[in-house]
Amino acid sequence: MTGVLQHDKVVCDAQFSPDGRWVVTASWDRTARVWDATTGQPLSDPLSHENMVQSAQFTLDGKQVLTTAIGNPARVWDIASPAPAPAWLAVLAEAISGETLDAQSLLQPTHLDRADALKRVREKLQQEPDDQGWTQWGRWLLSDPGTRTISPFSTLTVSDNHPN
Repeated sequence: MTGVLQHDKVVCDAQFSPDGRWVVTASWDRTARVWDATTGQPLSDPLSHENMVQSAQFTLDGKQVLTTAIGNPARVWDIASPAPAPAWLAVLAEAISGETLDAQSLLQPTHLDRADALKRVREKLQQEPDDQGWTQWGRWLLSDPGTRTISPFSTLTVSDNHPN
C-alpha cells in the first residue's frame, strides 16, 4: 500500500489529533503529514519545510498543526476537515470561477447568476452551526479581506499581526 503512513526518510515525531481520528507525523524528509488514523491514508499534501522537521502537533481544537524544523521558525498550518464537502461549496466554486463541469468533466462557462449565487451561499452559511469547519472556512473566504482574521481558524486579524 503506497502512501500509507509513509515518508521518504525517518519519522521522528507522531501525534494523534485530540479526537483520535488523525495522526500527524514529522520527518527528516523535510515534511510533516496528516493521516487518517484508521486507514493510514494521507489527508493532507506534505507540509513542506526547508530542513528536517523535528516535531508536529495538533492544537487542542484539532484545527491546526504546529511544526518545527531545524533552523527554521515554527509554522502553524490550518488543517481542512476531511468531512464531506457541503452542497454549497460547489455553488461557491462555480460562482467564484464563472465555470462549471459538464457531463464529460470539462470546464464550461456557467450560466449561473454569480451575484445571486454568492448571496445564497452567504445566507446558507449564516444558518449553519458555528462549529463546522467548512462553515468557518466559507464565512472567512466571503468576509471582508481588510478586516478578516489571518486564517479561518485564527482570532488574529492582519492588523493585529502587522500594526502600523
